[in-house]
Amino acid sequence: MRGNAQSITGLAVWLLPQVRRIPDAVRPSMRKAIAQPGVKSVAIAWPLLVLAHFALFTYIAPFIREAGLPDYATSLSLTVLGASGLIGIWIAGITVDSRPRRSLIITTAAIAIAMLLLPLGSGTIPGAMVLMTVWGAGLGAIGIYNQAAILRAGREDRDAANGLTVLTIQLGITIGALYGSAALVLAGPLMVPVAAAVPVVVALVITLGGRRHAYPPGRKERGWSEPAVMEPVVRH
Repeated sequence: MRGNAQSITGLAVWLLPQVRRIPDAVRPSMRKAIAQPGVKSVAIAWPLLVLAHFALFTYIAPFIREAGLPDYATSLSLTVLGASGLIGIWIAGITVDSRPRRSLIITTAAIAIAMLLLPLGSGTIPGAMVLMTVWGAGLGAIGIYNQAAILRAGREDRDAANGLTVLTIQLGITIGALYGSAALVLAGPLMVPVAAAVPVVVALVITLGGRRHAYPPGRKERGWSEPAVMEPVVRH
């Protein structure tokens, strides 16, 4: 494993072109990025959604077994989650510029509802797969919406703001697995989806409250009387 990593590193050094830093380029500042209005909201809400996903995704097999579904439902659910995620990415690509706020609110609410209904609707394969399709498509879409949101909120400090979300998302993944484990032990497998829905609801509240800076309306969501939100300044 170590030898493979060293070989890949050597190949990258040899094949990839050298990147030269522009002398007068402004260095990314994490402090300035955090100070930008809206950055903190996205850097918290996005990882909460990732946390919720991994809390349930990590323990989907115990949930499937407790719900009384056949063993093949575990692999089927993973396939459905992956395929529907691609659909969510496609939908987000169409709506991220024109209706980002409304689309993210609907998507986040749909994920929360799907997770809350899973213990009730998972008695049959079709019912469980429909809810997992909603969950998977929503997960695929939220990454696109939040990526656009953090770049917009970060403005001229967008690179540092994006780096901040990389850190908080990694924390979300780690904490998500631990959170799911705690729910599994304390409440049982059937309640893991309900526990996962809690951080999704918190993320939804943050999204609803971030209308001005974190999650502003897109060009097709703004009324005639509503001033346009300033787009990020790109410095060359």
